[in-house]
Amino acid sequence: GGPRGPPPPITPVKCADEARVRQAAGLEGVRLYELVVCRFLASVSREAQVRRYSVGLKICNLEFSLSGNELIDAGFSIICPGAVKDKQELREHKMLQGEALSIARDAKVNDQHMVHKLLVGQVLLAPPRLLTEAELLGLMD
Repeated sequence: GGPRGPPPPITPVKCADEARVRQAAGLEGVRLYELVVCRFLASVSREAQVRRYSVGLKICNLEFSLSGNELIDAGFSIICPGAVKDKQELREHKMLQGEALSIARDAKVNDQHMVHKLLVGQVLLAPPRLLTEAELLGLMD
């Protein structure tokens, strides 16, 4: 035949418990079944809602910025947290928490505030060590 176009999406066709899937397809089959079901349920769930913040700060002649996201509604990510990792818009901007989120929420154009505390620090981070073959295979699971 001629060109067929893209294949249809993979969807679960019937409900099965873990024991039945394990008997038919082994442990890898159970993991695959869970992946297909979770992705399918996530695909028909409500969207996740994220509020993005970008705040510019100026102290004397120094300019700083605070940017990041606040999760408003987890939506589909409750069912399939791994699907959020695929979303470029979330990888580009970190999730704000605590004081940073509070500052971003309350910021208004031309607000003026007193600086009560300013900390500057430097940290050295060592590169990761090489993996053994067993560790690499474990990470691939």
